[in-house]
Amino acid sequence: MRAWWVDRPGPLTGPQTGRPLVYGERPDPVPGPGDAELFQERRRLSVTANTRRALTDLAADRVSGAAVLQVAASPADAR
Repeated sequence: MRAWWVDRPGPLTGPQTGRPLVYGERPDPVPGPGDAELFQERRRLSVTANTRRALTDLAADRVSGAAVLQVAASPADAR
């Protein structure tokens, strides 16, 4: 995966300061064309993954809860 500033024209300067970047310093993100759509797509994928993870956890809790109820309602426990 390439860094977002690789495709930007011009020297790497800090957008707020205008001075050249020193070694190890990262430029401030400057929104470019298409960045809003990219951000929205990343956000949508993140929300989808988090929702899927939550539903999986909920399903696992229900399965384990059902197993506990099933064991508690067994005839051996009724004596």
